[in-house]
Amino acid sequence: MSEKRRDNKKRILNKGETQRKDGLYEYKYTDTFGNRSSVYSWRLVDSDPIPPGKDPQPSLRALEREVRQQCSVGINMAEAGKYTLNDCFEKAILLKHIKEQTKTQYAIVYNNNIRDKIGNVKVKQISRDMIYKYIDVLLKERQISKDHLNTILILIRMTLNYCVDNDLVAKNVCPGIGDIPKYPNIKKKKKRTALTISAQRKFLMFLDQDAYAQKHKNLLIFLLGTGCRISEAVGLTWNDCDFDTETISINHSMLKSINEKGTYVLEVSDTKSEASERTIPMISGVKEALLNERERTKLIQSATIGEYSDFVFKTCHGNPVRRDAVDKAINGIIERYNKKETAEAIQENRAPELLPHFSAHNLRHTFATRIYESEKDPNMIRDLLGHESVITSMDVYADTDIDRVKKTLQRSEENLIKTG
Repeated sequence: MSEKRRDNKKRILNKGETQRKDGLYEYKYTDTFGNRSSVYSWRLVDSDPIPPGKDPQPSLRALEREVRQQCSVGINMAEAGKYTLNDCFEKAILLKHIKEQTKTQYAIVYNNNIRDKIGNVKVKQISRDMIYKYIDVLLKERQISKDHLNTILILIRMTLNYCVDNDLVAKNVCPGIGDIPKYPNIKKKKKRTALTISAQRKFLMFLDQDAYAQKHKNLLIFLLGTGCRISEAVGLTWNDCDFDTETISINHSMLKSINEKGTYVLEVSDTKSEASERTIPMISGVKEALLNERERTKLIQSATIGEYSDFVFKTCHGNPVRRDAVDKAINGIIERYNKKETAEAIQENRAPELLPHFSAHNLRHTFATRIYESEKDPNMIRDLLGHESVITSMDVYADTDIDRVKKTLQRSEENLIKTG
């Protein structure tokens, strides 16, 4: 009968276990996929002390239990040890059946929040506790919204789902947003609001009075008079505008994408959803703005992006106007108006009536709110905005002008609080 293998403490070693001359233990095994591999530790059992100068790590027997558990559920241990979360994200995002513009946005969120944080960790080492600690560090570094945090968790879950499907991990350990504790520095979602009628009129009047504002007037009138998303407006071509039937066809969007060199480029894409593809009326003010824009830019040769050219709103170089440039222009107009209004108010010894800061998307909210105030038809608003759900249209976009509410309450005061 052959002598059983023993370690340097004369303890009997199990099948597959050996101890090297330097004291390091090794366990050799073959997983269910036929891959031969090994795990190592400086300790045989949990009660063994950690050798001086060595990092804390599980004992060999603890690693063996983990190996047997992983093999029992069909995990490809050899492959799981090769891939990091970053590796698997690249594979998972390619297989995801979503629009390219969504993939681009997901890649931006992943690169900014995950890649250099836990992205280099081997997927077999990722635990729920590790993810919680990562979130804790992330939220201590900076404020992010709950929606942004949810997107981060979605990307980690998506990646780990790929790992589960490919036998790299046994289960998806990423928590959902509902499992995350309430951190004090998670920003509350700030609802975008519509302009009041008073602010809207001041803004429109200033577009005629200021030379800088006049350059952007036609696009801003278009946004306010159609409720289009900014990506839909900057991608609009003259072929989409039918002046005979006075309708506008919304059938694509202009977005930023990442090319193979990792730089941002403009790209024409499908609309946000099937419901976003729609035909909207061209009201007289919008028609006038479009005709004025065509006259203003008639000598500018339009760039071609993909299969699209002859863009309505373009720069002096013929490129489509960038969506961030529109918000920058709005900010400039607001600052110029408020500066002028402040100076006039000082001269006239009155309080200034300043414009609030808002973005191009607030003009979409304003459009929806004005329509709802005139015609309380949720289905009409849904169709005009290109939403799939009436709930989205009403919950997110239809604000109520506080001035109109005040007048309504004043008319109803007899029935509300007066007693005689």
